[in-house]
Amino acid sequence: MNILLHEVLCFYLLSLTLQVNDEAKYIKTSKMDRSQQIQELRSKVDENSSGEFSSKKAFEDDIQSSLNSVIASDDSRIAEFQLTSEEKQQNVAVGIRFFVIHLCIC
Repeated sequence: MNILLHEVLCFYLLSLTLQVNDEAKYIKTSKMDRSQQIQELRSKVDENSSGEFSSKKAFEDDIQSSLNSVIASDDSRIAEFQLTSEEKQQNVAVGIRFFVIHLCIC
């Protein structure tokens, strides 16, 4: 009976050792898989961050372009107003000269 018990214990220990080895392989494979998944996720996050940065940059560029257009339009409007004002002043000056000359002649 001692021999039989010894063989059963040896078989049990061998079985247990094989189970531990299988579990260790599973854990090692799982860790490698998780590491790979984490790396892929980091790559996707970096891609998205880069895409978001590009989108944000494009949006900021659009805003800046619109702002520049508004400023240019406003500058043009101001210049046109000043030119019109100067023309009116010249017309008034010419009218006054004409009136003064007309008074002098008469």
